[in-house]
Amino acid sequence: MPTATAVCPRDVDRVERIRAPTEARLRLVLHTAPLCRTVRKDYNIVSAKMFLSRAQKTLRLSTALRDLERAAVESELSAERYRRRYDGVTLEARSFEIRVVSPFCNRYQRCITRLDATNYLLVQAETVGVITRKERMEIVRPCLDLLHEIKRIALDLPERQGRNDAGEFAMAS
Repeated sequence: MPTATAVCPRDVDRVERIRAPTEARLRLVLHTAPLCRTVRKDYNIVSAKMFLSRAQKTLRLSTALRDLERAAVESELSAERYRRRYDGVTLEARSFEIRVVSPFCNRYQRCITRLDATNYLLVQAETVGVITRKERMEIVRPCLDLLHEIKRIALDLPERQGRNDAGEFAMAS
C-alpha cells in the first residue's frame, strides 16, 4: 500500500497560537481533491475562528455543522449502493497533521473525513463507469456547499449572491 504524501496546510500559526484547555493532534489521510483542498486551505483558519466565536455565531456554526453531519449521512446512504471492491482504482493519498482545539473542530474534521471516504468510493465507481460525474456531484455537492457555508459563517463573510441577483444588480447600475 503506497504511503500518503505529507501536505502542510495553510495558517498553521493561527491555530498554534491558541491556548486551548483540551486539544488533540491528528493525522488526516484524505484521497479526494475537494476535501484535500478544504483541509489545506481552510481547516486551520476556520478552526481558529470557530474556537474564538461568540455566542450568536456559535449557534449558527452549530446549526451548520449539524446540517453537514446530516448531509454526510445522507450522502453515505446514497453512495452505499456503489460500495464494492474496485480493484486497480486508487487515488493518491495526502496526509495532513492538524490540531483539534474545540468540539466544533472535532465535528468539522470528522465530517471532512467521512465525506472524503464517501467521495473516494464514488470517484472509484465513476472511474469504472458505474456512475456518471453528474450523479456523483449530485450526491456530494450538498456537503461541499455546507463546508463552504461553515467557512462563510466562521470567517464572517457575506452571503453569496445568486447569479440572478448579481445580474439584476448589474442591470440596475
